[in-house]
Amino acid sequence: MALLAVNSLTKDFYGLKALDRVHFSLEQGEILGIIGPNGAGKTTLFNIISGLMRPTEGEIHFQGIPIHQLKPHQIAVKGIARTFQIVRPFNDFTVLNNVLVALGHRFYPSLLSSASRFEKENHLRDAHKILAHVGMEAYQGSIAKNLPLGFKKQLEIARALALEPSLLLLDEPMAGLQYE
Repeated sequence: MALLAVNSLTKDFYGLKALDRVHFSLEQGEILGIIGPNGAGKTTLFNIISGLMRPTEGEIHFQGIPIHQLKPHQIAVKGIARTFQIVRPFNDFTVLNNVLVALGHRFYPSLLSSASRFEKENHLRDAHKILAHVGMEAYQGSIAKNLPLGFKKQLEIARALALEPSLLLLDEPMAGLQYE
């Protein structure tokens, strides 16, 4: 069974077809790149897979389960995370707090409850591991709005990884960056 199966996916915007009967499947552990010029429908495809838009026609199955009619948070809970071309961190939060928000399904319930100190320390440890994984641990105390674009993109990836996804969709992660 494919991790992700996209079948006959079509998206019309008032008669203009952004996607026209797109078919593909993705297996566990496989890396797939979707290329095309601006306006080819790449972001529209990601928006539909992640539940931000509904397809005009077609189906999407994730781990054998249809997801094309689910809401974004339901799709995220099933194990799909994504980044966006235009990053939107919580600007006034630190880098660490941005990741803790993304860990929210694990962190905030215990923050509001009588969770043990041990549990809270585990959540912080997880956030530190994610930041180290993307090379941002040294910036954990930095305010997100003060970061250069490249670091904001890394933070976007860290927040997506905090969801522990089975499938990670990266929407133009290098857009706007220069080699330096």
